[in-house]
Amino acid sequence: MKLTTAKIYVIITITSISLIGVVFVQYNWIEGALSLEQEKFENRVNTMLAEIDDGITSDCTLSADLAEIMEAHCQTCGRHKSIPPDEHTHETAGQIQAIIDSVFIDHNFSHDYEFGLVLPSNHDPKDSRIAFASDKSLEPAVFEDSRYQSERTQLVRLHFPEEQQYFTSQIFLLLGLSVMIILVLSFSFGYVIVTIHKQKKLSEMKNDFINNLTHEFKTPIFSISLATKLLKKSDDINRSSRDINYLNLIKNENKRLRAQVDKVLQISLIDSGNFKLTRKKVDLHALIDQVCDTFSVILEEKGGKIHKQLEASHHVLHSDETHLSNVIYNLIDNGIKYAADKPEITIATSDADNGLCLRVKDNGIGIDREAQKYIFDKFYRAQTGDVHDVKGFGLGLSYV
Repeated sequence: MKLTTAKIYVIITITSISLIGVVFVQYNWIEGALSLEQEKFENRVNTMLAEIDDGITSDCTLSADLAEIMEAHCQTCGRHKSIPPDEHTHETAGQIQAIIDSVFIDHNFSHDYEFGLVLPSNHDPKDSRIAFASDKSLEPAVFEDSRYQSERTQLVRLHFPEEQQYFTSQIFLLLGLSVMIILVLSFSFGYVIVTIHKQKKLSEMKNDFINNLTHEFKTPIFSISLATKLLKKSDDINRSSRDINYLNLIKNENKRLRAQVDKVLQISLIDSGNFKLTRKKVDLHALIDQVCDTFSVILEEKGGKIHKQLEASHHVLHSDETHLSNVIYNLIDNGIKYAADKPEITIATSDADNGLCLRVKDNGIGIDREAQKYIFDKFYRAQTGDVHDVKGFGLGLSYV
């Protein structure tokens, strides 16, 4: 896959959204865990308050003392003011605290707490007044607004000064784990993005290097080709068959080298993203005839043949002639190179629903089914054991 700048931005956007989603999920997970801990804590306290109620109501003397305290303070008016407790109130509060301590011990509940006696106002049932507070420094509103109160008497109310710290400690492990996961994901995300940018830069440098190198090759290739032609025309050279064979060898190898350089240039051009097709009307059948003619000498030497079944009725295409001819050339060249004996190649065209179909078939050695999925990868060549009698770079089918 060609990693363009647009694709990099898409990857960054998708990953960022995913990271935000992970943060959101982690936040909701922690919030749910905190709510669950609060609910468990509240249910446990309410269960103990019910037992405290039972302890108060089962003690007739204590219940009578509470009734007396309520009656004594009924004459006092005012809104949201604490009532200065007398000695009797202190003594009653001490008995209630003893019951609270006993219940907490039975439930193995060791949290620090403060408690208060909150009496209803005789003028407004919704109003309340503090008759006693175990911690005199606390504001009356702390007990008036407390959600921990005895259900039946509604006099005893509890306050836990370290309640929030307790909830935080209960989810500290989850919180730490979530923060660590988010930090690891963020670091990994940043590392991947930096690596992608580096790889993209290296890829661009590689393409530039290949382009420059192959262009540098073209000059000596052209010089060798020119020198070979001049030597062939020279009258001074010894016209022996050996000299002619040497010149033909130089010419053929130079031609093969030029073809490989052109192929590398074409692949590099495609990878760079600057690949553009120069479209014009091209007669595919005429182009096939032209390409087949270039292999006539090679096929004659190998005793092979190209069978043409050109049956398409609409064979004029709006296409790039150079690249289309290279595609046909590469397929025929592969058929010749990998033929076990005499190359037999069939090129067929036929009409299709929205154009035409071009098929190239040969009698080559074939490719293992497992290797077939890699044949269009750059530089891939099917394994043939230790024998490498066919030379190449594995670029032909990638270009096709």
